[in-house]
Amino acid sequence: MATSLNLILLSVLLTFASCSSCVNEVTGGGGPGGGGENPAFLGKIGYDTDGDVYAMAFDSTNKILYVGGNFSSLGRVVGGGVLLDTATANLTDMPKVNGPINVVIPDGSGGWYIGGNFTMVGHTTRNRLAHLFIDGTVSSWNPDVDNEVRAMVRVGSTLYIGGAFNNVGGQTRNYIAAVDLNTGNPTSWNPNSNGDVNALAVDGSTIYVGGIFGTIGGTNRNYLASLNTNNNSATSWNPDADDEVRALVVSGTTLYAGGEFVNMGSTQRNRLAAFDLGNNGTLTNWDPDANQAVYALAVSGTTVYAGGLFTMIGTQGRNYIAAINANTGAVETWDPGANNTVSALAVSGGTVFMAGSFTLVNGQNRYFLAAVDATYGTPTSWAPQPNAQAKCLAVWNNNIYCGGDFTNLNPEIRNNLAAINVQTGLLTNWNPGANQPVRSMVLAGNTIYVGGEFTTVGTFSRSYLAAITTTGTVTSWAPTLDGNVYSMAASPTTLYVGGAFTNIDSTLRNGLAAFDLSNGQLSTSWDPDASTIYTMALDGSTLYIGGTFTTVGTQTRNYIAAVDAATGNLITAWNPNANSQVDALFVSDSTVYVGGQFNNIGGQSRQRVAALNTSNGNALSSWNPSADAPVKSFARLGSKIFVGGYFSFIGSQTRNYIAALDATNGNALASWNADTDGYVNVVLVAGETLFVGGLFTTIAGNSLNNLAALNANTGVLLE
Repeated sequence: MATSLNLILLSVLLTFASCSSCVNEVTGGGGPGGGGENPAFLGKIGYDTDGDVYAMAFDSTNKILYVGGNFSSLGRVVGGGVLLDTATANLTDMPKVNGPINVVIPDGSGGWYIGGNFTMVGHTTRNRLAHLFIDGTVSSWNPDVDNEVRAMVRVGSTLYIGGAFNNVGGQTRNYIAAVDLNTGNPTSWNPNSNGDVNALAVDGSTIYVGGIFGTIGGTNRNYLASLNTNNNSATSWNPDADDEVRALVVSGTTLYAGGEFVNMGSTQRNRLAAFDLGNNGTLTNWDPDANQAVYALAVSGTTVYAGGLFTMIGTQGRNYIAAINANTGAVETWDPGANNTVSALAVSGGTVFMAGSFTLVNGQNRYFLAAVDATYGTPTSWAPQPNAQAKCLAVWNNNIYCGGDFTNLNPEIRNNLAAINVQTGLLTNWNPGANQPVRSMVLAGNTIYVGGEFTTVGTFSRSYLAAITTTGTVTSWAPTLDGNVYSMAASPTTLYVGGAFTNIDSTLRNGLAAFDLSNGQLSTSWDPDASTIYTMALDGSTLYIGGTFTTVGTQTRNYIAAVDAATGNLITAWNPNANSQVDALFVSDSTVYVGGQFNNIGGQSRQRVAALNTSNGNALSSWNPSADAPVKSFARLGSKIFVGGYFSFIGSQTRNYIAALDATNGNALASWNADTDGYVNVVLVAGETLFVGGLFTTIAGNSLNNLAALNANTGVLLE
């Protein structure tokens, strides 16, 4: 084990028990677990994962966060919208939007109006409608819409919006409204639709509206209408569609419509229709005939591009996207052929940009966003690869703003192991790869020890336990275990390993073992014999262990125990006697913090979280937060104890999966609430940063998958 010789254990991890119950601590000047860095250090993570995060370890010298779990890639976090170069797909940093963006239009000066179902843009509250300047700042313009925005069109100093809302700026506006671009206030224009508005188009002083309504502008109008911009009324134009209208575009004197309709009045028009605006909006003979819904339209010259759910246009097979002659309605030979829904289209020069739910275009991998040649239909190299559906596109000069349900772009393959530079927020090249989940990590010198369910790391056979250098090289150290490793801790001389194994290198070891860090050898005398261990915490000469065991050696110990770190002997005076599984342990200030599935421990009723005296194992009477589901992890900064797990209520407060507790009395801090929508497996403090890992899609009001960095003092997401 040459690479492990002369290891210098980082003081940052002396009390680090990394696993599904990872713990870490910072006290004032960067004490045990703090990395020794200035406590004011704030890190950031620019990536999230496509699966569970179970374990973390932090290199305080180089500011590298090592992450383990059950994931296959990490993507660059962008939120619900992203600004890209139309030629290269290079990313321009913009404020991250915390929810889906459905519609975007340029402001004419390099900025963008965005609408959707978000509530935050960057760190600024913006409910469903916002204006981004060219420099990436959020405008003070703030209409404050109470529900989803789906359509926008600009006329001079007025922005017309449609969607599922009923209130704009504190005033009743049902599904459609006009907003002053200077003040952000709704104007007096109020057509009052009785159903959702999906699409808007403008021609002079007339606004064309498509949706699911039956009345609008004070008049019965089914799914499609036109409104006067100088009053609230509908015009006399009444095409009388028989089903939902999803897309509208005006080109010259023609209005094109797409949707789910099959008739306009008494005339059959299957999901596509055109109206002559120079002739009182008369339905034309243009009749391409789509066999399923049309969601998107774009016009360039004499070509109408259509996207949607269809697989046939007229008699021609066209999968989800097609080009149609604007004059005759004939299907053109252009045929990119997507494998799923196309939701939005934009044409720029000789390129057609497309957004949707597809993953293939013309047989090539293109995830949710693509660009195809407008002449031949072949995909270009432009391939941002968001992680979920894209819904809208808008081009201005050489930039394209894309919005949707996604949160990240350009995922990079990282099988269950990754490293992030938290000063830059960028993913490093460290990429050893494990073939199954990683459950625990500990950093010692230039070596990262990892444990889990894997049998290979990189190209090497490694049974549940491996050592990897900080450069990504798998070392020759290869103990053979017969079961999973769930937890680890390290002293300057010893690596402690816990899990579900019973043998190491043909030597009997039930759930707990120790290795000499100087030579990598299994300790021949250190053998507590305890069966499955899920968590451990090292405090000086004492190793605290938790899991599902009921004996340690020959003595009864239910789910929690303390052993001598040097000899492995049970510390008989310490016996909290939990009545169910222990999943998390953390030691600080003569106190052992415990999380799990128990409701009695240390001689007291304690619901899934407790604080125990290190001298006698008794539960502290003054510390009793009570959680309604298991606590899985702890970390500390000063007087705050951070907890993560499966709970939605802790310390008499509603807190979803993560909370900050007062270290003195266990109360949940009222001012700290970084709620997630899914469970938290691991929390780790470095400086004043709280790193969080689990299986969630939102945290602290932001869309983010499974991995995040928060300001430990405020609970605000760090970007």
